[in-house]
Amino acid sequence: MKHRPFPEIVTGERDWEVYEDTKQPRTDMTNKKMYVPLDGECHKCGVNHGRVIRRHELGHVKWSPKSFGKIAKGVHEQAIHLLEEVRVNHRLTYAGIPMDAPHTCLDEVNAYTRQLVEKGSITDLVKYGLASVFFIEKINYRGRWNTHYRRMKFNEYGYEYGSFIQAITDEIDSHTLKHSRVQDLEFVMEKISYFHLKMIHVSTKSHSITHKPAWARVKKLAIELSEFFDLFDEKPQDDVRLSDDDKEKLEEALENEGNLDEAYEEADLSSPKDIAMLKSRNKQESREIILSYDNSKASWADYTMHKPALTINMSNKIRTGYTNIAKDKGVAPRKIHRYTVDRKIFTRKQNTYGGTILIDASGSMNFDGQDILDVMNEVPAVTIAMYNYFGWGNTSGKGDIRIIARNGRRVHDDYLEEHSGGGNFIDLPALEWLGKQAPRRLWVSDMQVVGTNGSGKENLQQCLEACNKYNIMRLADIGEVKSFARHLNVVR
Repeated sequence: MKHRPFPEIVTGERDWEVYEDTKQPRTDMTNKKMYVPLDGECHKCGVNHGRVIRRHELGHVKWSPKSFGKIAKGVHEQAIHLLEEVRVNHRLTYAGIPMDAPHTCLDEVNAYTRQLVEKGSITDLVKYGLASVFFIEKINYRGRWNTHYRRMKFNEYGYEYGSFIQAITDEIDSHTLKHSRVQDLEFVMEKISYFHLKMIHVSTKSHSITHKPAWARVKKLAIELSEFFDLFDEKPQDDVRLSDDDKEKLEEALENEGNLDEAYEEADLSSPKDIAMLKSRNKQESREIILSYDNSKASWADYTMHKPALTINMSNKIRTGYTNIAKDKGVAPRKIHRYTVDRKIFTRKQNTYGGTILIDASGSMNFDGQDILDVMNEVPAVTIAMYNYFGWGNTSGKGDIRIIARNGRRVHDDYLEEHSGGGNFIDLPALEWLGKQAPRRLWVSDMQVVGTNGSGKENLQQCLEACNKYNIMRLADIGEVKSFARHLNVVR
């Protein structure tokens, strides 16, 4: 038996044409054509998916505009479609029209979600989740946008979204994913929550839920959602699963730590292990920061260069090795006395690792003289500088770049303590300075760059462009410098 919907009753207009389509249900408002499944119960799971789909499409007939109109530059049409799905589903619920069955088989939702966990981008996951997120009960209040969905009751939401979130939660709780992928999935749930609640809240300053979100909100929020799609559309390049050895480490850590993030850290599975992972982490963090920044124009302060007295000599503590290394091959023998020992009678100059490290000292970076010594043990010929901006009592309006270590010598700990802290304001000028120094160039920063006009997307974009231009590698803290400095640096 075929079940035909009647859009004519909703609009009061005749000449609607209804066609059967089980693969891509849709409604053409301009030409008054509807494409929906006309059958009853699903032969796979016994649920009447078609009935709920027909109700949804009638919701489009009732509340959706005939066309999207002119779409702003950079806006994805799919972003508008997804947000309109959220809006229509929300209005159906608050109109008392039951959305009490899934639109598709839940086993298929679960399987496809797990497939996206393995191979999909963050954008892919957000698109799939956002298409099915809606309340199936009337709720008058919902908290902040970043409320963690794992703590919510699944039965408040549509069946597909409950299955989607359950699949993600099961994947996280399986303890088989790399920490970076777990963070991706938690970020996905947070962002679906953000866009859903921003769509249905009364206003940006209210946590009350509107019963009738306007079409204009769809067009406005689609700009932000489109930017999100562009930023996070890269699929995983490597396997997202832990190796068998790493799984054992994590399980052992979980016996001591109830918190999953802390367990990853205890098992030494939370930090990047190689340069590829480091670059991937930096790219992901920069995208998240850009998404949170505003659209203010970039503006920077100038800086003053300081070269304080490097009063502490660490040359006798730095493991530089011999000036010349004995070798068993060469041209001119210089250590003939070694012939009877190991036959290494030739010599080659000792390689010395150098480069330049620039530390963002605007916040509490928690580094001291011992950290500098540890870094210099890895890269003996390194130059270390720090930068920040002190506004209080600063009549020049300039920030400061200070050389704090060079040629085996460093400043006193009191100098570091006195001149650490303050603000940013010179991130880009400091990176431009770093670009003129000896490679390899390392930037130690949380990437929370701030210009004189505040935290704008353009500020961070300019800093990232400078890093690409001058081949600067960003490290998150002093601990990463100690781990990666030798591997990253050149040999002089």
